[in-house]
Amino acid sequence: MQIFFFSLIVFVSKFGVITPSNQYCSQHLASFAGSFEQCKPNDFCLASDADRVHIKLFSTKTAYQTEKSHDESKLRDFHVEDCTPSKVWLLIRHGTRLPTASGIERFGEMEKLRDRIVENMEKLQKPALCPDDLNMLKNWKWNDSITVNQANYLVEQGYKELSAIAHNYKQYLPNLFQRPYDVNHFHFRHTNTERTRSSFRAFVNELFGESAYKQIYAETPPNRPDLLLKAYANCPLWRDQKKKLKRTDSEVRKFEQSSTFQKLIADVNSRFGFNGTLEAKEIKDIYGMCRYESAWHTDQTSVWCSLLTLSQVHIFEYQEDLNYFYKSSHGSELNKNVKCFAMQDMLNRLSIDDGPAATVYFSHSAAVQLFLTSLGALKDDIDLKAENFAQMASIRKWKTSQISPFAANIGIVRYKCSSNDKVKFLLNEKVLQFDWCTPNGVCDWRDFKQKYAFFANEDCDRVFCRR
Repeated sequence: MQIFFFSLIVFVSKFGVITPSNQYCSQHLASFAGSFEQCKPNDFCLASDADRVHIKLFSTKTAYQTEKSHDESKLRDFHVEDCTPSKVWLLIRHGTRLPTASGIERFGEMEKLRDRIVENMEKLQKPALCPDDLNMLKNWKWNDSITVNQANYLVEQGYKELSAIAHNYKQYLPNLFQRPYDVNHFHFRHTNTERTRSSFRAFVNELFGESAYKQIYAETPPNRPDLLLKAYANCPLWRDQKKKLKRTDSEVRKFEQSSTFQKLIADVNSRFGFNGTLEAKEIKDIYGMCRYESAWHTDQTSVWCSLLTLSQVHIFEYQEDLNYFYKSSHGSELNKNVKCFAMQDMLNRLSIDDGPAATVYFSHSAAVQLFLTSLGALKDDIDLKAENFAQMASIRKWKTSQISPFAANIGIVRYKCSSNDKVKFLLNEKVLQFDWCTPNGVCDWRDFKQKYAFFANEDCDRVFCRR
């Protein structure tokens, strides 16, 4: 991992440092309920942008620190009057990672795409980019030390994210986390991947000291299917559902054929002097490179982001949300029970008086999204559809940039109280509100058990992969 981290550090020098100093044009946050007016592309210069609003719109490739507030008042979210935290159950997505093998291969070819775009722009009478952005694009290079054998590996920023989350939980719940390691007090487990294993290491090293992971017991994923942390990967119906999202009749594909999305493709072609020859998949790669580089280096912004307007980034985000809504959320009846084993584990571990007080699991974005679905959280009154982008753009609850960025985490805390015990739900270190709890997120323990009695009493082998 040290060699790999070094390669990412080298990448910074190739990527270039951006020093923001100005703002987006005044109308860039116009209401989506209207006509989707956007800034004129040439009114914006990424190299001197101070707002960087778009970096919060990258769906599951959003950097964690861009989403989470670091306000010290967050400590109040973990406080319950006359109560003491007694148990915590945490499900954490791995931190920022490299792309898949196919993504690395595509991104490795983007210097060719860059050359085509630059060549076209130099023929235009009116520049499509400000001079600073154009120069950054001309000087951009892919870091060829990133190879397919490193696909999905955690990067240095991902390690920092998990360390920060561990640090924060020590402040939020000191009686549970500010203590020496004891196998009877802490329970850890991760999936059998490099990115979750490294995330676990970052987390426990922050809790217990550098290289502590070598002495920390993490439950080994079983040789049989991992139904606790990756039940979805072992559900044929869920895998089929995922494949169907690529069909022409899926909401995702219908959105790609909509006038909104097709106008995006045409506008990017027109802006850079292409006569429709810049393909949709190439424009998607521009968005992909923009969000990966922005997540890898949160103090910088990828020059590829300068090729897309803020309105266009909103459109790409909605496309991603549509995909995950049907793949892992309330868009399918199948999804609510896929995380039955994890729900049952959470209920059991919070209910018993003995056993570990802190349970921490490291998994993936699908696990986080499906678990939220099982909780009944963030359910919109209206389903996301290809045709209701304008209606749902600014009001939808299912917004994956906020729900499941890199290092997304769900914390459920039980509190021992002078009267009735309480529970709090936290999503990305913020209160997750339910209508059966108080306005500040305090839920009654008895209501909690009643609300999720189905999962406590059900045979998960029977229901986890049934509609």
